[in-house]
Amino acid sequence: MPRISAATVVEHRRQVNEKLMDAASSLLARQTVSDIEAPLKVGEIAKEAGIARSSFYRYYNTVDDLVAALVLRDFPEWKASVATSVKEAKDPVSAVRAFVRASISMASDSKHAWRTAVFSYHFHQDAQREIGAIHAELHDILVVAITELDSLAESQGYLVARTIQNIVNSAVTAVETLSLNDEQLDTYIAWHEEAVEAILVSASTRATNPPQRVASTQPLLAPREAGQ
Repeated sequence: MPRISAATVVEHRRQVNEKLMDAASSLLARQTVSDIEAPLKVGEIAKEAGIARSSFYRYYNTVDDLVAALVLRDFPEWKASVATSVKEAKDPVSAVRAFVRASISMASDSKHAWRTAVFSYHFHQDAQREIGAIHAELHDILVVAITELDSLAESQGYLVARTIQNIVNSAVTAVETLSLNDEQLDTYIAWHEEAVEAILVSASTRATNPPQRVASTQPLLAPREAGQ
């Protein structure tokens, strides 16, 4: 039986498990853009955690399983932070801007480097289902904020939410690979806030004053002249 420093075996296992997840998180945060698609190795994780390589397998069968556990540990914090920012907003437009700002800000924090890394790993079905559920809950925060706009019908709100979510996803992925200082990050976020607000304004305007389609009286193709 391995030597333990905690009061109980259960507490010891919890501590070592946290060390493994923290080690994976630190290693992912230190990866360069060219390293992102290179999965972590058991040896480097064990070394970072300060445990024997063989001890890794007492906790996880594969590195993929460890990264899945890391995501399931840290993703709820991401969602909670975004939810709090949105809840504190004074109106629907401010709430959507808060969603954008919080999401991109969280992505710029190195402790959330797991988000980009997840695309390089293969998670078991239960983990995929749990992670997918958190993604859905996060998206629902945006949907609720948008459907608070009186000018949009529910069906329109979902379409606008999907459009804005795609913009946020792209921004989040990009910011994780950029080296931005605080001023640059703030500008980058402001651009995206302004972009999604413009989408909300456009969607609301079109919902209340649908553009009139004018039928063209001109043929799509002019008749060919004789002899051509």
